[in-house]
Amino acid sequence: MPTFHKIVTSLGQLPVELAHEIISDLIVYDVLKLLWHDDPRVVAAVRSHPQYRVMLGEDDNTFLQTKNLVTSWLSLYAQSGFFARSSGELFWSRGTRFRPNGGPLAVNARSMSFDAIVHWRADDMFRDLKSPMKAFLFRQLMTTPLDRYVDRSVYPDGVPKPHECQSVEELERCIAIIQHAKNRMFQQSSDQLHFAASLLEENPDILKRTLDPEQKRRANIAHVVSRMRVTADKIKNSDYQAFTPNEHFRYDFFPVIPFDAALAELLRNLEKHGLTPSTESRMAGNDEQSQETSHPPSIKHQVDIVIEGLPHYLTDYATFPTNKTRTVRPPVTNDKGDVFRTKNTPWSEGGDDPTDTPYFAVHRVAPSFAFMRQTDTRALEPCDEKEEKWLTSFVDLYRYSEKLEKTTPTAAA
Repeated sequence: MPTFHKIVTSLGQLPVELAHEIISDLIVYDVLKLLWHDDPRVVAAVRSHPQYRVMLGEDDNTFLQTKNLVTSWLSLYAQSGFFARSSGELFWSRGTRFRPNGGPLAVNARSMSFDAIVHWRADDMFRDLKSPMKAFLFRQLMTTPLDRYVDRSVYPDGVPKPHECQSVEELERCIAIIQHAKNRMFQQSSDQLHFAASLLEENPDILKRTLDPEQKRRANIAHVVSRMRVTADKIKNSDYQAFTPNEHFRYDFFPVIPFDAALAELLRNLEKHGLTPSTESRMAGNDEQSQETSHPPSIKHQVDIVIEGLPHYLTDYATFPTNKTRTVRPPVTNDKGDVFRTKNTPWSEGGDDPTDTPYFAVHRVAPSFAFMRQTDTRALEPCDEKEEKWLTSFVDLYRYSEKLEKTTPTAAA
Protein backbone atom coordinates (compact mmCIF):
# COMPACT_ATOMS: atom_id res chain seq x y z
CA MET A 1 0.00 0.00 0.00
CA PRO A 2 1.46 3.41 -0.89
CA THR A 3 2.52 5.63 1.97
CA PHE A 4 0.74 8.81 2.83
CA HIS A 5 3.62 10.88 1.47
CA LYS A 6 3.26 9.30 -1.97
CA ILE A 7 -0.50 9.83 -1.94
CA VAL A 8 -0.12 13.52 -1.12
CA THR A 9 2.61 13.95 -3.75
CA SER A 10 0.46 12.27 -6.40
CA LEU A 11 -2.55 14.41 -5.45
CA GLY A 12 -0.46 17.57 -5.75
CA GLN A 13 0.46 16.71 -9.35
CA LEU A 14 -3.16 16.51 -10.53
CA PRO A 15 -5.11 19.41 -12.08
CA VAL A 16 -7.02 21.42 -9.48
CA GLU A 17 -10.42 20.35 -10.83
CA LEU A 18 -9.53 16.66 -10.53
CA ALA A 19 -7.96 17.21 -7.10
CA HIS A 20 -11.24 18.83 -5.98
CA GLU A 21 -13.18 15.73 -7.04
CA ILE A 22 -10.89 13.48 -5.01
CA ILE A 23 -10.97 15.79 -1.98
CA SER A 24 -14.78 15.77 -2.12
CA ASP A 25 -14.74 11.99 -1.73
CA LEU A 26 -12.37 12.00 1.27
CA ILE A 27 -13.75 12.20 4.79
CA VAL A 28 -13.05 15.46 6.60
CA TYR A 29 -10.54 13.83 8.94
CA ASP A 30 -8.37 12.73 6.00
CA VAL A 31 -8.59 16.17 4.41
CA LEU A 32 -7.28 17.66 7.66
CA LYS A 33 -4.38 15.20 7.46
CA LEU A 34 -3.66 16.54 3.96
CA LEU A 35 -3.37 20.03 5.45
CA TRP A 36 -1.09 18.70 8.17
CA HIS A 37 1.28 17.24 5.57
CA ASP A 38 1.72 20.82 4.31
CA ASP A 39 2.30 20.22 0.62
CA PRO A 40 1.80 23.69 -0.99
CA ARG A 41 -0.13 22.42 -4.05
CA VAL A 42 -2.42 20.20 -1.94
CA VAL A 43 -3.02 22.98 0.61
CA ALA A 44 -3.96 25.31 -2.26
CA ALA A 45 -6.37 22.69 -3.63
CA VAL A 46 -8.05 22.32 -0.22
CA ARG A 47 -8.09 26.10 0.23
CA SER A 48 -9.89 26.59 -3.07
CA HIS A 49 -12.37 23.74 -2.54
CA PRO A 50 -15.91 25.26 -2.32
CA GLN A 51 -17.02 23.42 0.84
CA TYR A 52 -13.70 23.57 2.70
CA ARG A 53 -13.34 27.27 1.91
CA VAL A 54 -16.46 27.81 4.02
CA MET A 55 -15.45 25.40 6.81
CA LEU A 56 -11.80 26.44 7.14
CA GLY A 57 -12.10 30.17 6.52
CA GLU A 58 -12.79 32.23 3.44
CA ASP A 59 -10.12 34.88 4.04
CA ASP A 60 -6.41 34.14 4.13
CA ASN A 61 -5.85 35.02 7.80
CA THR A 62 -8.71 32.85 9.06
CA PHE A 63 -7.62 29.95 6.88
CA LEU A 64 -4.00 30.25 8.09
CA GLN A 65 -5.08 30.28 11.74
CA THR A 66 -7.29 27.24 11.19
CA LYS A 67 -4.54 25.40 9.33
CA ASN A 68 -2.03 26.09 12.11
CA LEU A 69 -4.43 24.75 14.73
CA VAL A 70 -5.16 21.67 12.62
CA THR A 71 -1.40 21.09 12.34
CA SER A 72 -1.00 21.42 16.13
CA TRP A 73 -3.82 18.97 16.87
CA LEU A 74 -2.70 16.35 14.36
CA SER A 75 0.91 16.69 15.51
CA LEU A 76 -0.41 15.82 18.97
CA TYR A 77 -2.21 12.84 17.42
CA ALA A 78 1.07 11.67 15.91
CA GLN A 79 2.92 12.15 19.19
CA SER A 80 0.26 10.14 21.01
CA GLY A 81 0.47 7.25 18.53
CA PHE A 82 -2.92 7.87 16.97
CA PHE A 83 -1.21 7.13 13.68
CA ALA A 84 2.08 5.35 13.14
CA ARG A 85 5.22 6.65 11.53
CA SER A 86 7.67 4.72 9.38
CA SER A 87 10.85 6.37 8.14
CA GLY A 88 9.31 9.78 8.78
CA GLU A 89 6.25 9.05 6.66
CA LEU A 90 2.66 8.31 7.62
CA PHE A 91 0.83 5.20 6.54
CA TRP A 92 -2.47 6.06 4.96
CA SER A 93 -4.80 3.61 6.68
CA ARG A 94 -3.01 0.51 7.94
CA GLY A 95 -0.97 2.52 10.43
CA THR A 96 -3.91 4.66 11.53
CA ARG A 97 -4.94 3.91 15.08
CA PHE A 98 -7.76 6.43 15.26
CA ARG A 99 -10.53 6.72 12.72
CA PRO A 100 -13.66 8.77 13.48
CA ASN A 101 -16.71 6.53 13.50
CA GLY A 102 -19.31 9.27 13.56
CA GLY A 103 -19.93 12.98 13.30
CA PRO A 104 -18.75 15.45 10.65
CA LEU A 105 -15.15 14.18 10.83
CA ALA A 106 -16.31 10.84 9.45
CA VAL A 107 -18.21 12.11 6.39
CA ASN A 108 -17.09 13.61 3.12
CA ALA A 109 -17.91 17.01 1.70
CA ARG A 110 -20.36 15.61 -0.87
CA SER A 111 -22.62 14.21 1.84
CA MET A 112 -22.67 17.40 3.93
CA SER A 113 -25.52 19.82 3.34
CA PHE A 114 -24.86 23.54 3.06
CA ASP A 115 -26.46 24.14 6.47
CA ALA A 116 -24.19 21.52 8.05
CA ILE A 117 -21.12 23.12 6.50
CA VAL A 118 -22.13 26.59 7.66
CA HIS A 119 -22.91 25.54 11.23
CA TRP A 120 -19.93 23.17 11.71
CA ARG A 121 -17.09 25.66 11.80
CA ALA A 122 -13.54 25.65 13.17
CA ASP A 123 -14.48 25.60 16.88
CA ASP A 124 -16.68 22.55 16.37
CA MET A 125 -13.93 20.90 14.35
CA PHE A 126 -11.39 21.35 17.16
CA ARG A 127 -13.92 20.14 19.74
CA ASP A 128 -14.37 16.92 17.74
CA LEU A 129 -10.59 16.55 17.40
CA LYS A 130 -10.12 17.08 21.16
CA SER A 131 -12.82 14.59 22.19
CA PRO A 132 -11.03 11.31 21.27
CA MET A 133 -7.78 12.65 22.74
CA LYS A 134 -9.40 13.34 26.12
CA ALA A 135 -11.17 9.98 26.03
CA PHE A 136 -7.80 8.35 25.42
CA LEU A 137 -6.28 10.16 28.42
CA PHE A 138 -9.18 9.20 30.69
CA ARG A 139 -8.81 5.57 29.64
CA GLN A 140 -5.10 5.64 30.41
CA LEU A 141 -5.59 7.13 33.86
CA MET A 142 -8.66 5.13 34.85
CA THR A 143 -7.10 1.75 34.13
CA THR A 144 -3.71 2.20 35.80
CA PRO A 145 -2.72 4.31 38.85
CA LEU A 146 0.05 6.09 36.96
CA ASP A 147 0.65 8.87 39.45
CA ARG A 148 2.76 6.57 41.63
CA TYR A 149 5.25 6.08 38.77
CA VAL A 150 5.87 9.77 38.03
CA ASP A 151 9.33 11.05 38.89
CA ARG A 152 8.49 14.06 41.05
CA SER A 153 11.89 15.62 40.39
CA VAL A 154 10.84 15.91 36.73
CA TYR A 155 7.08 16.46 37.13
CA PRO A 156 6.51 17.73 40.69
CA ASP A 157 2.73 18.04 40.27
CA GLY A 158 2.22 14.50 38.98
CA VAL A 159 -0.31 13.62 36.30
CA PRO A 160 -2.74 16.47 35.55
CA LYS A 161 -6.48 15.91 35.36
CA PRO A 162 -7.56 15.52 31.72
CA HIS A 163 -10.74 17.56 32.15
CA GLU A 164 -8.58 20.53 33.13
CA CYS A 165 -6.54 20.25 29.91
CA GLN A 166 -8.14 22.25 27.12
CA SER A 167 -5.41 23.62 24.91
CA VAL A 168 -3.02 21.67 22.70
CA GLU A 169 -0.12 22.59 24.97
CA GLU A 170 -1.89 21.35 28.13
CA LEU A 171 -2.88 18.07 26.50
CA GLU A 172 0.62 17.67 25.10
CA ARG A 173 2.08 18.00 28.60
CA CYS A 174 -0.47 15.53 30.00
CA ILE A 175 0.43 12.97 27.33
CA ALA A 176 4.14 13.49 27.94
CA ILE A 177 3.65 12.80 31.67
CA ILE A 178 1.58 9.68 30.95
CA GLN A 179 4.23 8.37 28.56
CA HIS A 180 6.87 9.11 31.18
CA ALA A 181 4.90 7.27 33.90
CA LYS A 182 4.11 4.28 31.68
CA ASN A 183 7.73 3.92 30.60
CA ARG A 184 8.86 4.00 34.24
CA MET A 185 6.24 1.39 35.10
CA PHE A 186 7.39 -0.84 32.22
CA GLN A 187 11.00 -0.43 33.30
CA GLN A 188 10.15 -1.35 36.89
CA SER A 189 8.15 -4.39 35.78
CA SER A 190 10.97 -5.49 33.49
CA ASP A 191 13.59 -5.04 36.22
CA GLN A 192 11.46 -6.95 38.69
CA LEU A 193 11.01 -9.89 36.34
CA HIS A 194 14.75 -9.94 35.58
CA PHE A 195 15.36 -9.92 39.34
CA ALA A 196 12.97 -12.85 39.85
CA ALA A 197 14.59 -14.79 37.00
CA SER A 198 18.10 -14.28 38.36
CA LEU A 199 17.05 -15.26 41.87
CA LEU A 200 15.35 -18.41 40.60
CA GLU A 201 18.33 -19.27 38.41
CA GLU A 202 20.78 -18.94 41.32
CA ASN A 203 18.61 -20.72 43.90
CA PRO A 204 16.59 -23.47 42.17
CA ASP A 205 16.99 -25.71 45.23
CA ILE A 206 14.90 -23.44 47.48
CA LEU A 207 12.79 -21.35 45.06
CA LYS A 208 10.13 -22.16 42.45
CA ARG A 209 7.57 -20.46 40.25
CA THR A 210 4.58 -19.49 42.34
CA LEU A 211 2.10 -21.33 40.12
CA ASP A 212 4.07 -24.58 39.94
CA PRO A 213 1.78 -27.13 41.62
CA GLU A 214 4.53 -29.57 42.60
CA GLN A 215 6.90 -29.09 45.50
CA LYS A 216 9.99 -30.27 43.68
CA ARG A 217 12.72 -28.75 41.56
CA ARG A 218 12.02 -28.40 37.86
CA ALA A 219 14.32 -30.07 35.38
CA ASN A 220 13.98 -27.18 32.90
CA ILE A 221 14.95 -24.23 35.09
CA ALA A 222 17.05 -22.72 32.27
CA HIS A 223 14.03 -22.69 29.97
CA VAL A 224 11.77 -21.13 32.62
CA VAL A 225 14.32 -18.42 33.39
CA SER A 226 14.84 -17.73 29.68
CA ARG A 227 11.11 -17.23 29.15
CA MET A 228 10.95 -14.82 32.07
CA ARG A 229 13.81 -12.76 30.66
CA VAL A 230 12.34 -12.68 27.15
CA THR A 231 9.04 -11.45 28.62
CA ALA A 232 10.90 -8.85 30.69
CA ASP A 233 12.55 -7.46 27.55
CA LYS A 234 9.19 -7.32 25.75
CA ILE A 235 7.64 -5.44 28.66
CA LYS A 236 10.39 -2.82 28.61
CA ASN A 237 9.71 -2.16 24.91
CA SER A 238 5.92 -2.15 25.22
CA ASP A 239 3.71 0.39 23.53
CA TYR A 240 2.65 2.83 26.23
CA GLN A 241 -0.96 2.57 25.06
CA ALA A 242 -1.03 -1.19 25.61
CA PHE A 243 -2.34 -3.17 28.56
CA THR A 244 -1.01 -6.58 27.57
CA PRO A 245 -1.46 -9.31 30.20
CA ASN A 246 1.22 -11.94 30.67
CA GLU A 247 1.58 -14.98 32.88
CA HIS A 248 4.15 -13.40 35.21
CA PHE A 249 2.11 -10.34 36.23
CA ARG A 250 -1.33 -11.78 35.71
CA TYR A 251 -1.71 -12.43 39.43
CA ASP A 252 -1.37 -10.28 42.53
CA PHE A 253 1.36 -12.47 43.99
CA PHE A 254 5.05 -12.46 43.13
CA PRO A 255 6.11 -14.89 40.34
CA VAL A 256 8.73 -16.67 42.51
CA ILE A 257 8.33 -18.12 46.03
CA PRO A 258 10.19 -20.57 48.30
CA PHE A 259 9.48 -24.28 48.40
CA ASP A 260 7.34 -25.25 51.38
CA ALA A 261 10.15 -27.50 52.65
CA ALA A 262 12.67 -24.64 52.41
CA LEU A 263 10.34 -22.38 54.36
CA ALA A 264 9.82 -24.98 57.08
CA GLU A 265 13.56 -25.66 57.31
CA LEU A 266 14.38 -21.96 57.61
CA LEU A 267 11.83 -21.47 60.38
CA ARG A 268 13.28 -24.40 62.34
CA ASN A 269 16.84 -23.10 61.92
CA LEU A 270 15.89 -19.57 62.94
CA GLU A 271 14.47 -20.88 66.18
CA LYS A 272 17.39 -23.28 66.74
CA HIS A 273 20.06 -20.59 66.34
CA GLY A 274 18.27 -17.88 68.30
CA LEU A 275 17.39 -15.80 65.24
CA THR A 276 14.17 -14.29 66.55
CA PRO A 277 12.68 -10.92 65.59
CA SER A 278 14.00 -7.89 67.46
CA THR A 279 10.57 -7.22 68.98
CA GLU A 280 10.53 -10.72 70.46
CA SER A 281 14.17 -10.45 71.57
CA ARG A 282 13.43 -7.43 73.70
CA MET A 283 10.73 -9.42 75.47
CA ALA A 284 12.88 -12.54 75.82
CA GLY A 285 15.25 -13.43 78.66
CA ASN A 286 18.98 -12.70 78.80
CA ASP A 287 19.96 -16.15 77.50
CA GLU A 288 18.14 -15.64 74.23
CA GLN A 289 19.51 -12.12 73.86
CA SER A 290 23.10 -13.19 74.46
CA GLN A 291 22.69 -15.99 71.93
CA GLU A 292 21.35 -13.55 69.34
CA THR A 293 24.17 -11.06 69.73
CA SER A 294 26.52 -13.46 67.95
CA HIS A 295 24.74 -12.77 64.65
CA PRO A 296 25.56 -9.74 62.43
CA PRO A 297 23.17 -6.76 62.58
CA SER A 298 22.36 -7.18 58.87
CA ILE A 299 21.16 -10.73 59.55
CA LYS A 300 19.00 -9.53 62.44
CA HIS A 301 17.42 -6.95 60.12
CA GLN A 302 16.65 -9.63 57.55
CA VAL A 303 15.06 -11.76 60.26
CA ASP A 304 12.73 -8.88 61.05
CA ILE A 305 11.82 -8.51 57.37
CA VAL A 306 11.08 -12.22 56.94
CA ILE A 307 9.13 -12.72 60.15
CA GLU A 308 7.07 -9.54 59.80
CA GLY A 309 6.15 -10.54 56.25
CA LEU A 310 5.16 -14.11 57.11
CA PRO A 311 1.46 -13.58 57.91
CA HIS A 312 0.69 -11.53 54.83
CA TYR A 313 0.86 -11.89 51.11
CA LEU A 314 -0.32 -8.43 50.01
CA THR A 315 -2.76 -5.94 51.42
CA ASP A 316 -5.25 -6.90 48.72
CA TYR A 317 -7.55 -9.85 49.13
CA ALA A 318 -9.00 -12.09 46.48
CA THR A 319 -12.74 -12.43 45.88
CA PHE A 320 -14.77 -15.38 44.71
CA PRO A 321 -17.42 -14.58 42.08
CA THR A 322 -20.39 -16.40 43.62
CA ASN A 323 -23.00 -14.75 41.42
CA LYS A 324 -23.51 -11.63 39.36
CA THR A 325 -24.17 -9.35 42.32
CA ARG A 326 -22.10 -10.66 45.24
CA THR A 327 -18.55 -11.72 46.02
CA VAL A 328 -17.20 -13.23 49.24
CA ARG A 329 -13.78 -13.37 50.83
CA PRO A 330 -11.92 -16.65 50.52
CA PRO A 331 -10.78 -18.55 53.63
CA VAL A 332 -7.17 -17.38 53.15
CA THR A 333 -7.95 -13.85 54.40
CA ASN A 334 -8.41 -12.56 57.91
CA ASP A 335 -11.05 -10.09 59.03
CA LYS A 336 -8.82 -7.19 57.93
CA GLY A 337 -8.66 -8.49 54.37
CA ASP A 338 -4.97 -9.46 54.61
CA VAL A 339 -4.05 -12.53 52.59
CA PHE A 340 -2.14 -15.19 54.51
CA ARG A 341 1.38 -15.59 53.21
CA THR A 342 2.01 -18.63 55.39
CA LYS A 343 -0.06 -20.87 57.59
CA ASN A 344 0.66 -22.63 60.88
CA THR A 345 4.00 -21.09 61.77
CA PRO A 346 4.99 -19.66 65.17
CA TRP A 347 4.67 -16.14 63.74
CA SER A 348 1.63 -16.43 61.48
CA GLU A 349 -2.06 -16.73 62.12
CA GLY A 350 -2.73 -20.35 62.99
CA GLY A 351 -4.94 -22.70 61.04
CA ASP A 352 -7.18 -25.57 62.03
CA ASP A 353 -4.54 -28.28 61.71
CA PRO A 354 -1.31 -27.55 63.64
CA THR A 355 0.51 -30.34 61.80
CA ASP A 356 0.21 -28.65 58.40
CA THR A 357 3.42 -27.71 56.61
CA PRO A 358 3.89 -23.94 56.19
CA TYR A 359 3.16 -22.96 52.62
CA PHE A 360 3.25 -19.93 50.33
CA ALA A 361 1.22 -20.96 47.28
CA VAL A 362 -2.04 -19.17 48.03
CA HIS A 363 -3.83 -21.04 45.27
CA ARG A 364 -3.60 -24.22 47.35
CA VAL A 365 -6.46 -22.91 49.45
CA ALA A 366 -8.00 -20.66 46.82
CA PRO A 367 -8.12 -21.18 43.04
CA SER A 368 -5.55 -19.10 41.20
CA PHE A 369 -8.20 -17.23 39.21
CA ALA A 370 -9.36 -15.64 42.47
CA PHE A 371 -6.08 -13.74 42.54
CA MET A 372 -6.01 -12.71 38.88
CA ARG A 373 -5.81 -9.06 37.97
CA GLN A 374 -8.28 -7.67 35.48
CA THR A 375 -6.79 -8.14 32.02
CA ASP A 376 -7.42 -4.56 30.96
CA THR A 377 -6.06 -2.96 34.13
CA ARG A 378 -2.71 -3.21 35.89
CA ALA A 379 -1.78 -5.96 33.46
CA LEU A 380 1.90 -5.06 33.42
CA GLU A 381 2.06 -3.31 36.77
CA PRO A 382 4.83 -4.76 38.96
CA CYS A 383 4.14 -6.46 42.26
CA ASP A 384 4.72 -4.69 45.55
CA GLU A 385 8.41 -3.81 46.00
CA LYS A 386 8.26 -5.38 49.48
CA GLU A 387 8.05 -8.73 47.70
CA GLU A 388 11.54 -8.31 46.28
CA LYS A 389 12.90 -7.22 49.63
CA TRP A 390 11.28 -10.14 51.42
CA LEU A 391 12.47 -12.74 48.93
CA THR A 392 16.05 -11.43 49.00
CA SER A 393 16.03 -11.58 52.81
CA PHE A 394 14.65 -15.12 52.71
CA VAL A 395 17.40 -16.35 50.39
CA ASP A 396 20.16 -14.63 52.38
CA LEU A 397 18.83 -16.02 55.66
CA TYR A 398 18.53 -19.52 54.24
CA ARG A 399 22.13 -19.48 52.99
CA TYR A 400 23.28 -18.05 56.32
CA SER A 401 21.50 -20.79 58.24
CA GLU A 402 23.09 -23.37 55.92
CA LYS A 403 26.53 -22.12 56.91
CA LEU A 404 25.54 -22.23 60.58
CA GLU A 405 24.47 -25.85 60.20
CA LYS A 406 27.82 -26.75 58.62
CA THR A 407 30.01 -24.81 61.07
CA THR A 408 28.16 -25.74 64.26
CA PRO A 409 27.80 -29.53 64.17
CA THR A 410 27.25 -29.66 67.92
CA ALA A 411 24.24 -27.42 67.73
CA ALA A 412 22.89 -29.47 64.86
CA ALA A 413 23.29 -32.74 66.75
